[in-house]
Amino acid sequence: MNGRIPSDAQFAVGPTYIIEMINQSAQIYDKAGNTVGSSFDLGTFFGSGTGLWWESDQALAKRFRKGGDA
Repeated sequence: MNGRIPSDAQFAVGPTYIIEMINQSAQIYDKAGNTVGSSFDLGTFFGSGTGLWWESDQALAKRFRKGGDA
């Protein structure tokens, strides 16, 4: 969705909708595969601001072991 490589796709499936999350973008689909609304930024959705850069689990662990930014 946002051109980052490699993509990190995740899906969540409920009784009516499917949400696809790729890197920092998300899109909701109905069970027929039709989009519901437009794609949205996960940083904005979670209140972290747009363009949120997601860190690898190793980078996050290193930062939290140090007690702040790595």
